[in-house]
Amino acid sequence: MTAKKSGAQGVRSAVAAGAFLAGGASLLIARLRRYDDLRDRLDRMEDVALRLSDRVELAHQQRVHLDLLDRALADQDLAAVLDIYEGTVTPRVQRQYVFANLLYVNALRAHQMGIVDRGELFGHLRGIFQNPICRDYWKANARHRETLAVSSVEARVGRMVDRLIRDLDDAESDEWWVVGEPPEE
Repeated sequence: MTAKKSGAQGVRSAVAAGAFLAGGASLLIARLRRYDDLRDRLDRMEDVALRLSDRVELAHQQRVHLDLLDRALADQDLAAVLDIYEGTVTPRVQRQYVFANLLYVNALRAHQMGIVDRGELFGHLRGIFQNPICRDYWKANARHRETLAVSSVEARVGRMVDRLIRDLDDAESDEWWVVGEPPEE
């Protein structure tokens, strides 16, 4: 009888140990999955933080850009430093070019920060460059764009503007808001 009891007890102990091991293994697997989920979530949060940091840096750079241009527009001696064009431009034209630059850079930064996609950027630029003064500004700065890294966002947007201006110049209609093909994303 003792042997039967100890045999039955041994089976119960083995079943209990197996159940304990299965429960422990299930708990371990669940914890590992939870750890992997948390790690993935942390990786995504780090990516978001990095993108936000990039946006903050772009916003700061934009603020500095605006401050510098504001100073130059307020002081003719400083504005003379901005005259980088072949030949001279009048102070009036220079102020117009500075403003055209502000419009362009504002649209570019909005795209770089993810506020507008390429299609929306194209629409903004189409509105900006329907103006002949803005087109003159763009042509006057062509050499500066040649120094950009070919794969940079600014160079790609610059090529998009070049095509857009050609389309605007070739348009047989005064309906500038329908000129050109928005780029694919």
